Amino acid sequence: MDDDIVCRFEALAQDVDGTATPFVLRVARPQFDPARGHYCEIYCPTLRKKPHKIFGVDEAQACELTIWFVRRRLVDLGITIIDADGTEFPLPEIAYDPDA
Repeated sequence: MDDDIVCRFEALAQDVDGTATPFVLRVARPQFDPARGHYCEIYCPTLRKKPHKIFGVDEAQACELTIWFVRRRLVDLGITIIDADGTEFPLPEIAYDPDA
């Protein structure tokens, strides 16, 4: 997965108790599975120990849904992404460029 990353993001994840732990997000370039369609493989140990796939109707939607999924899970888990100073920090957008 590390060979073809479209998003690398690191910060801190602060839980509802105020405990901050490292937050790592890696999103691989969209791929195509003939049986299921376009997907991005995501690695984010804060949410799930193993990499997993987020599917969309095309490459761009797979990227968009990947970030939407991460944001939604963070809200569901009560986790806030912060920088080293404790300031809330947004997740990046993924603007997929097939020519990049």
